[in-house]
Amino acid sequence: MNIFGKERENSFISDGYTLLWQKDGNILALGNQVMERSDTRRKVQAEKDGNTLVISLAEASDAGHYDCQISANKPTYLRHIVDIRGELT
Repeated sequence: MNIFGKERENSFISDGYTLLWQKDGNILALGNQVMERSDTRRKVQAEKDGNTLVISLAEASDAGHYDCQISANKPTYLRHIVDIRGELT
């Protein structure tokens, strides 16, 4: 299972700002850089209208609150809640 979280420019991103991805308050990615490089399952895909946080081979520990925040005087964010249900049998 893969998890995809996408934020688009027309939602709230303006030129010159940086996106920050967090999980349960811990920074995962800043702009297009994943902070914990040892976790190769996580990556950020840059696109013309925003970016996408991708978690490959999702596990139960990947469940939680994922926030995409834009750097600004008044930070703005969108929260995604991810639940992992397990494998289908």
